[in-house]
Amino acid sequence: MSGSIPDLPALAAVCRAEGATLYVDDAHGFGVIGERGPGETCPYGMRGNCVVRHTGGSYDGIVLVGGGIYVTLAGYPLVPRDRVGFRIQLTVLTSDDDIDRLNGTLTRLSERFPLRLKG
Repeated sequence: MSGSIPDLPALAAVCRAEGATLYVDDAHGFGVIGERGPGETCPYGMRGNCVVRHTGGSYDGIVLVGGGIYVTLAGYPLVPRDRVGFRIQLTVLTSDDDIDRLNGTLTRLSERFPLRLKG
């Protein structure tokens, strides 16, 4: 959602070498990246190819396709100011080692950056 354009040729090369599929989620930038008008297609192509798939769908629809962990800090007003919350989505391909690594990282971060309450 930053508007930064990733190095898709490099990412696609890695995916080709590993036999993986690269999903490009353009739900927040459709019209910037993606097809912009009659006869004008994005450099990545709306339909993609055997490696790159372009979508204008939601992240929830993409994250369920492959293994991965998606974490976002839930801020006010979703979470009361005196609490901190994380939204974590796991796929069926997320391993126990991945979850342990995530828990360890979050624990180290909480120890390094203690919560400072407004007051």
